[in-house]
Amino acid sequence: MQVQEVNLSIYTSSFRIVRRFTFNPLNQVQFLAVGAHEFVWDVLDEEGRPLVPGTYLCFVGAKLGKKNYEASGDFSTP
Repeated sequence: MQVQEVNLSIYTSSFRIVRRFTFNPLNQVQFLAVGAHEFVWDVLDEEGRPLVPGTYLCFVGAKLGKKNYEASGDFSTP
């Protein structure tokens, strides 16, 4: 089974969006298959500027048929 699209959004701890990623059949098809995946973020914002070390929030959404699935978590950068 494969989802149609996965969206990954990264926010600061004050909920300011810093980076968005969209994975679909046209770009990152490996992230659409069912199972565990690892994604490494370069700690850059949308304009390519490095961000300060700290805690960031991650929101993931996946579209499968007519259903949307969402998850969230936090992580710290060195």
